[in-house]
Amino acid sequence: MDVVPPKPGMIDTWLNKHTLIHTGATRHPFILAIRDGTVDISAFKRWLSQDYIFVRAFVPFAASLVVKGWKNSDDSDGDVEVILSGLAALNDEIDWFKKQASKWGVDLYVVAPQQPALDYCRFLENLTSPEVEYTVAMTAYWAIEAVYQESFAHCLEEGFKTRPELQEVCHRWGNDGFGSYCSAIRSIADRLLLKASDDEVRKAEVTFLRVLEYEVEFWNMSRGIPGLKCLCYCSWLLTDQLGSAPPQPASKNGRGEQKKKGNKKKKGRGSGDVFRVQGNTINGGKADKCGVFGFGNKYVGRKKPKEDESSEEESDSSDEDEE
Repeated sequence: MDVVPPKPGMIDTWLNKHTLIHTGATRHPFILAIRDGTVDISAFKRWLSQDYIFVRAFVPFAASLVVKGWKNSDDSDGDVEVILSGLAALNDEIDWFKKQASKWGVDLYVVAPQQPALDYCRFLENLTSPEVEYTVAMTAYWAIEAVYQESFAHCLEEGFKTRPELQEVCHRWGNDGFGSYCSAIRSIADRLLLKASDDEVRKAEVTFLRVLEYEVEFWNMSRGIPGLKCLCYCSWLLTDQLGSAPPQPASKNGRGEQKKKGNKKKKGRGSGDVFRVQGNTINGGKADKCGVFGFGNKYVGRKKPKEDESSEEESDSSDEDEE
């Protein structure tokens, strides 16, 4: 009788489904610059100082997972022991950051957190809430650790030109031991997802994508591109793939966004969404200007020919003359 291979876990499904954003997080230009030896040292120092801030916020998040694991798993699963081993390693990691900062001349005590770091830390804090399901929190934990493991391991793979003084940094997360740890927490997440309700699985998938977005924004910040967002990939996913529209921001009067006075809608210009994510393709009027996803991804824009744009401007101008 033939042996039936095990069914791929949910995380495998997600990785195949969201290749674009996953590649953006694990093969970001900041990481590729470290690998090919061209990284700007000022960018590296920026990453070092901001990641120290993130790691300190990561500690209470990891601690909250111990409580969730204790309440929601059996002793035979070994979840608490796995999480505790990672939590214990964070003490050494904080000490490592301090030593690296001293080596590179970075004063960690005067560094102000930049917005992407603040946003990511706030995201972690929200995950510590007792209302957040263990499955969702564990998915985030795996995703955060796995992005670093895959990213820095790539900087040590065949053909790398990583500068000798940065190889220690890459080895911290790119080593085989940390890779095995990431595999262990991935197994826990997959086991939980297998038993989770459809609603929990949806939440976990969106949380996974949020982590990837925050990672991309963190790398962007390290390169000195503050404020460049990942353009709400998850919001489009909620609408296009999960079947649940994201909540609209409320205005001061509680009725949603108001139109600004004096702004006329131009003829031929669509309002609202500037791009749409479908599978691993970004479609839309400004798809070619997404910026964040510069990794050979496929963009399908709706650019108009130049003559159409000029005729449109003439039409707008004539309308204004008539007024």
